[in-house]
Amino acid sequence: MAQRENKMNELILASGSPRRKTLLENYGFKITVVKPEFDEALVKADMPCELVTKLALAKNRRVRGSYPNGVLILSADTVVALGNRVLGKPRDEHEARGMLELLSDNTHMVFTGVCVSDGALESVFYECSDVTFYKLSASQIERYIATGSPFDKAGGYGIQDDMGIGFVKNVSGELSNVIGLPMGKTIGEIEKLQGVRK
Repeated sequence: MAQRENKMNELILASGSPRRKTLLENYGFKITVVKPEFDEALVKADMPCELVTKLALAKNRRVRGSYPNGVLILSADTVVALGNRVLGKPRDEHEARGMLELLSDNTHMVFTGVCVSDGALESVFYECSDVTFYKLSASQIERYIATGSPFDKAGGYGIQDDMGIGFVKNVSGELSNVIGLPMGKTIGEIEKLQGVRK
């Protein structure tokens, strides 16, 4: 029984995000990271919730073909949306600065799409959290950019960063979703999927 429980706590993470890996490891999962290789720009959608679920599903299916049924695979994608504008990862300092200036003294939405599958079954869903920023000074923004932290994060910031946490006035919704993976909903979906498989 112990061997079966250990196997159920193993999963393939189809994402290069160190934050998602840490969240899952903290919950007790043994993680193998397999970063899917494809052009995310080819995935189009009208709404942020649709975009993140499409990307999560595409990442999962790209990795899924390399594993037999029964292997648990989790993929995810996160975007920040301010009104109708979707903010991905900034490509350079200019984009990072622009994103942080937009988010300053505003409330934005963080969408994370998740796909969990075991080959026979798959579940695709998303979570949304509202985040309100304090008004940021130009020097705060420049110091944060100088750390290099904005460049691998949707919206150009990480709430878990030493400086990033100081930007945030309020979070409405699941905090872990803002970090990169809505753990409450994700664990629930994994347990449902494993329960069906047993």
